[in-house]
Amino acid sequence: MRFCALFIIVIFGGCGPRFLATKEESKPYAAPAAYPKEADNAEMLSTLNIIAFDIGQGDSTLVISPEGEAVLIDTGPYGSWNSKISPYLTENPQINLEYLIITHSDNDHDGDVEASGLEPYAVSAGDVINLGENVYLSILAADCAFTDGSKAACDEKDDNAHSTVILIEYGNFKYLTTGDLPGGGGKPPYDTIDLETKIGELAGDVDILHAGHHGSCNHLGGQQ
Repeated sequence: MRFCALFIIVIFGGCGPRFLATKEESKPYAAPAAYPKEADNAEMLSTLNIIAFDIGQGDSTLVISPEGEAVLIDTGPYGSWNSKISPYLTENPQINLEYLIITHSDNDHDGDVEASGLEPYAVSAGDVINLGENVYLSILAADCAFTDGSKAACDEKDDNAHSTVILIEYGNFKYLTTGDLPGGGGKPPYDTIDLETKIGELAGDVDILHAGHHGSCNHLGGQQ
């Protein structure tokens, strides 16, 4: 499989980069441009937008369809909602936040659920969420179960291994986000189970890989 690993390091106005994708995007893949959050609202509603919030040690991503329907994947740690996410939504009233999906129960991913006032949307492997008319979020894995019906022998105490994996598709554009799913990296006693190989088989080629576990050494088999 082909992964284009994306480590988000460019900051615009307090938020991470804004990535645009169009249904007609040609191959070979060229990375979408990044725009500041003040970009024109009409432009925002003309394509798929993926916003990676700059919240320090944590993760929160907003996916917005061309129609303005949105899903928030994780809230990040405590304080992220009031400092970054809520102001962004207020400044962009055309966004209709319909879903909150929590990839797994670690504070740097679900630490601000209470502040958001949102009820996390329960998903299972095989579920597909239609966001607007042409954006699809496929749940490839959840709680160590995969969309093909198989299940991994995960440690019940390993929250990372139970991460929800989401494949976002818009036309021929694919964006994969895996929470903190381990990839077999790490040295004993901190070695991890390899669940990424299975995800690679299910996802196939993708245009952007949102680096799992914040790009740590147990992601992509320990290869960085």
